[in-house]
Amino acid sequence: MSGKAGEGSGGTRRFARVGALAGCGALVLGAIASCSSTTLQPATVYLSSTIGPSQAFASMPCQLGTVMNQLEIGSPTIGGGVKDGTQSTSVQCSVEQSGSGFSVSVNVMGSGGSFSISGMMPSTGMATGITAALDYGQVGAPLTFMGTNCSVMIEPASVAGGAGIKPGAVWATVTCSDMTVFDQPGHVCEGILTFRMENCAGSPTTS
Repeated sequence: MSGKAGEGSGGTRRFARVGALAGCGALVLGAIASCSSTTLQPATVYLSSTIGPSQAFASMPCQLGTVMNQLEIGSPTIGGGVKDGTQSTSVQCSVEQSGSGFSVSVNVMGSGGSFSISGMMPSTGMATGITAALDYGQVGAPLTFMGTNCSVMIEPASVAGGAGIKPGAVWATVTCSDMTVFDQPGHVCEGILTFRMENCAGSPTTS
């Protein structure tokens, strides 16, 4: 069953919102300082996801017999993401440079479900070791699929309209061939999550 931001019933979990605002060279807690020269825009999210049988674990069949579209949020075009606090969607994310790569953390809750992604991602190309979770608003019993050894492919600049990953933003596809549901280890699925996050923590402020 698929979920669309702004439609249907969703999971019951909620992600805590954590925020800190920096301005005029000093940390500001609980209020925005009078610094009219800089503005941090709300974080935005686009997601398209599928879950289905995993060829890598054919002997442990997925609960879903075919590949099915799951949670969808926004559109992939630049500016087509859903803003934090709109369309019943909460967006918490950070994309911060760490050495030659980026430390990425994403937690999104929508009316149709939620997803999270975390790990070290490269500046270009592919990497492994990513953790991801996806749940969708199956009526009465939302399922949460989790993968702990997923791969990530950063969208090339020609597709992303610039760097596929940079401080505060990332456009990538995470593939998890080992997604399982809690207490159902005998079933293994493959999940594919294509997402675009913008205006995350790590973003430079803009005028």
